[in-house]
Amino acid sequence: MAESENKADLKRYRILEAATEIFSTKDYHEAKVEEIAKKAGVGKGTIYQYFPSKQAILDNLYLYRRNQYLDEVRELLLAKENVADILADLISFHVDNVHAMRILLRSLVANDDIEHMPPDVIIHRITGDGPKHLLAAPDWSRNKKQVLNHIHHCMKLRNAWQGRCYVPLTNDYYDRN
Repeated sequence: MAESENKADLKRYRILEAATEIFSTKDYHEAKVEEIAKKAGVGKGTIYQYFPSKQAILDNLYLYRRNQYLDEVRELLLAKENVADILADLISFHVDNVHAMRILLRSLVANDDIEHMPPDVIIHRITGDGPKHLLAAPDWSRNKKQVLNHIHHCMKLRNAWQGRCYVPLTNDYYDRN
């Protein structure tokens, strides 16, 4: 039983890794389940054994990447005391996981994640001036004002703002996880 569970976990992991690459370079409607299956080395039907729809893949992908990111940041913070070392490791993690970072940035805007962020945290560089191949969505940097106004408009329509649903985590959260 444990071996079959490990195989299932490995297959699910491969699907999410493949989905990370596909969704980080294509919009939802452009991304095809067939592409994800091919990239993961599984059949299209296998995908649906793990996820009932393309939206379910994306939803699970957001959670998977967010949890992975939080685990990595927590490990870095606990493992190092020197702020310069922590920052260097965080930068390396972001560079090494550029596809995952694109997914997380899209999730931040598309989902309600921003509402769960502390209101005093500053979101920096949601648009960027860096090399196009490193940006979350290169089109965003062409007209920053329009993009930021659109984000503001969408949040206003949803009656959403940063920190609206924020609940501070206590130390026992980290002890449990």
